[in-house]
Amino acid sequence: MSFLSLVVKNLLRQPVRAGLTLLGISVGITTVVALGVVTSGMKKTAGEIITTGGADFLVAQKGAADMAFSTIPESENESIAATPGVERAIPVLLHVASVGSNPFFMLSGWRAEDLATTPLPLVEGSLPAPGAADEILLGAGAASDLRVSVGDTVTIAETGFRVAGIYRTGALWEDNGARALSPPSRPSPRSHPPSPSSTSFSTRTHG
Repeated sequence: MSFLSLVVKNLLRQPVRAGLTLLGISVGITTVVALGVVTSGMKKTAGEIITTGGADFLVAQKGAADMAFSTIPESENESIAATPGVERAIPVLLHVASVGSNPFFMLSGWRAEDLATTPLPLVEGSLPAPGAADEILLGAGAASDLRVSVGDTVTIAETGFRVAGIYRTGALWEDNGARALSPPSRPSPRSHPPSPSSTSFSTRTHG
């Protein structure tokens, strides 16, 4: 009897045990592959968030459990910008809400001057008008999901915003979110610290 025949015979002798063993191996391999995919996706998303607006890194509150809970006084902007090697520091306010089919829709609030000097690749429309706190720039993915276009109104955290423009950056989290003038109108108290403050500072270094 050949070795292969012996292996097949032993497998057929106890089919239930052989089947359970095969199932366990399959589940183990599938779990390892799935965890690798999830980890890779999380690393990519984290990198995209860090480089928002062409930044090299983000400055957030020390000890904050999550970026959405970070609170930094806007008065820190000057000291961060004055740090040797730093070219520019931009205060950004983040608000996470459930919008459409996306439970983690990210709305970021930017100062008007920063929004104008860190242009997004618009595919339709234009930047919000100066002082227009009720206008937003909507990511192409979010626009498709919500089935809206320029001029339509979307509701985020019980607040209505008119879509001034639609952009596509290639970053999944941003294309499925939106940008507005900071601070966004009537944001959730949980994620919006008292003004003047920011969630983080998008920071760019020289060179």
